[in-house]
Amino acid sequence: RYVESTETTTTTSVSADIVFVLDTSGSMGWDQLGTDGVTKEETRVGKVYQAMNNFINAVKLDNTRIGIVSYSSDATKLCDLTDDKNELKNAMNIYYANGRTSS
Repeated sequence: RYVESTETTTTTSVSADIVFVLDTSGSMGWDQLGTDGVTKEETRVGKVYQAMNNFINAVKLDNTRIGIVSYSSDATKLCDLTDDKNELKNAMNIYYANGRTSS
């Protein structure tokens, strides 16, 4: 004797808006030990750039939008909330250390 059954599965997805706030103060142009005049990849900015690009490549943007803001003496919007990975990567290409941290 066989028993037939049906199962209903409901999947819900949570939408999220994530805004990254990235430091662009002058000290971000230094390496982790505070040394100035190193290659961009060795700087704190370079490390954040690499981490952000790794995140952008890995994240699934289904129902998720990401925005990017930089700050030093002032805050600057680098990218509106978007689910477009190319737009996020283009915003990261203009991320660099250039100012002082506002207190």
